[in-house]
Amino acid sequence: MSQIKLNISQSRGYEAYQLTQSKAYRNLFVTLKLRLKLRYQEMDQWRQQIKATQENIETLEGEKAQLLKDNNKIFNCNSLFTLKKELSTHYATLRELENLVAGTEENIKVLECGMFDMVQLGDNHLSTHQKIQLLGGGVDKAREIIKTLMEMEKLSSIEEVRFIDLVMHHTEYQWNKQRAEWWIDCEIWEMPVFQACMEEMIRRTHDYEEQTGRCLMTEVLEEHAKENGKKLVPLQTEHGVVMTFEEDIQSKYERHGKVMKLKSGGSVTIHKKTNGF
Repeated sequence: MSQIKLNISQSRGYEAYQLTQSKAYRNLFVTLKLRLKLRYQEMDQWRQQIKATQENIETLEGEKAQLLKDNNKIFNCNSLFTLKKELSTHYATLRELENLVAGTEENIKVLECGMFDMVQLGDNHLSTHQKIQLLGGGVDKAREIIKTLMEMEKLSSIEEVRFIDLVMHHTEYQWNKQRAEWWIDCEIWEMPVFQACMEEMIRRTHDYEEQTGRCLMTEVLEEHAKENGKKLVPLQTEHGVVMTFEEDIQSKYERHGKVMKLKSGGSVTIHKKTNGF
């Protein structure tokens, strides 16, 4: 861990040529990060206002219904007029807030897409130290991530850590201000880079599956199976089709022809994988 600390502090991010080379990128990144933070804060504020307005409308509608009921159609016209006027004002406010939210949501999607692309490009412009600085989180957390990746042999040097890995492993989170012991509990605007990348990854995964008709997770599992000399096969069960590794099937269940007898007494039908699957 001490060696990781030393390497980060001595990364090429401190060299003058690297600082100059990445200056434009860093300025754009910070601008985009601050815009996202502002938009997330606005969304949080407006949604709270929408909730409060809806609660006020519910209260006024209840008062209106009670007024009509209690007086049995003989009521104070002034009271009814006042209630209707207040309701009209609150409904107008609600529509305005909902329009603001809808417009801001579209703007946020554009900003999130831009941030995700910026993070992907960051590996070409930034040192590891600069990535950590831009996220504004804790160096200790970054060291933990890098140490784990090196132990998994995903990295051969400190400088190979991907920007997206630092982002998705919550380097951005202010760990020194952690409010809960076992999980991250903060508003989304406190981690705008993480939030943007997560949302954009979900959208792109959905779009990919819509366009190809293929499940991205299935492709990941197939690649993993291939790398480990296994085969991914579909199994038809009473709960639907599930995917598993062929070697896992042989180790966990007893075979009998084309029907797999489970140790629990149930059974599933084995379907051979075809090239078209």
